[in-house]
Amino acid sequence: MVIVDIAGRPGARHDTAAGAVVRGFSKNRGGRWSRGRPGCAARDGRSLTMAHAERSIIIDRPIEAVFDHVADGNKNPQWRRHVMVACRISSQTGQGAIYRQLLRGPVGRPVAGDYRVTAFSPPHRLDFEVIAGPVRPTGSFRLTEARPGSTTIRFVLDLQPRDLARPASNRMIINQLRGDVAALTALKACLERR
Repeated sequence: MVIVDIAGRPGARHDTAAGAVVRGFSKNRGGRWSRGRPGCAARDGRSLTMAHAERSIIIDRPIEAVFDHVADGNKNPQWRRHVMVACRISSQTGQGAIYRQLLRGPVGRPVAGDYRVTAFSPPHRLDFEVIAGPVRPTGSFRLTEARPGSTTIRFVLDLQPRDLARPASNRMIINQLRGDVAALTALKACLERR
């Protein structure tokens, strides 16, 4: 299930029929949270304050194999359809490693999407921050052993207010976040056919 919550407050409701939920909030002039249209500016014209997307899936592969595949950014084009090219550009591996990515942007134009690994705890956690490109979310992969030989992986993306400055592009940004976390389905297919 994909959860997208655009808010400065916790708790999006789950819509199991649609498999996703998008909620929009903004602070009004009195400093209280008011609801706007999902993915758009609030009624008072202010932009939304935060975007969050996450998804979990069980992959029938050992936790080490799943973590190794996710941690190797060079393999991103194998399971993230919008990644055209990816390669590590730093000599460092693990925490501090920097990967250069070329992403398929609007109208198919290439867009930079370089990222830095900010936390690296094999085989359970990998955090990163996007350091190049028009939108710069932070993300996290959390892995747990579901049962012997199977792994639950959770992919979380957060986008801070500075990246939601233009209300007209908020829907496009939300769709991009949703697509990114939905790529876990492709990761599952990629790893389970091996």
